[in-house]
Amino acid sequence: PAATANASTTGMVCGEYVDECRVAAHVPNGPDLWVSSRFEYLASGRFVREERGFFNRTACEQNNAWLRIKYEGTWADGDSLTPTANSSFASVDVVSVWLTLFHDEVCVEGMDGGVRCMQTNETMAGLCPCNGWTWTSGGAARERNIGMFCMPSLQCPIIHEAYLQRRHYVSYTAVAGRACFSPASTNLARGWRAPEEPKCFAKALPMTCAGPVSAAPRLP
Repeated sequence: PAATANASTTGMVCGEYVDECRVAAHVPNGPDLWVSSRFEYLASGRFVREERGFFNRTACEQNNAWLRIKYEGTWADGDSLTPTANSSFASVDVVSVWLTLFHDEVCVEGMDGGVRCMQTNETMAGLCPCNGWTWTSGGAARERNIGMFCMPSLQCPIIHEAYLQRRHYVSYTAVAGRACFSPASTNLARGWRAPEEPKCFAKALPMTCAGPVSAAPRLP
């Protein structure tokens, strides 16, 4: 029978996915933080994820980001090692993270109608000092490879602790045109054995993985 969105189907996860504009966080007495993202599982075993940050919905819909985070790494399919009737499994190893700051200052209109300007370069310098490398763009985007410029981990703890050189585990169901993913977790049990509610995405183009993929680590 034909595969459905609820069926575990090996080799179907490959494709490009887009997570549209959404509120990522509410800032007390400040603007909501909006984010959009795209991610891709390639048949070669390569994984890419890009997230863009915005200070309001209009900027997000116009793709006028103040910050971009790009994760690159590898993924491995664990379906043959941990079979179930309802889910497939994958692990993702993040090997590099790039941060790009597009604007030194961003001004947004507050709820009271007043305009508030934020020095995003100073914010980035506080979050990721990166051994004194400047975040001031001077009118051009400023990009940093975190593993290269921001070592040791205290030079950008928010990235090192959550992403860089970390393995993430995810459960999914997939068909040629779409897939549903649970939130990724660095905790194997939470990512594979007891995953959270999945979110579904249409693929940019219907496709499957061409050829075999490598195996993820066996569950202990």
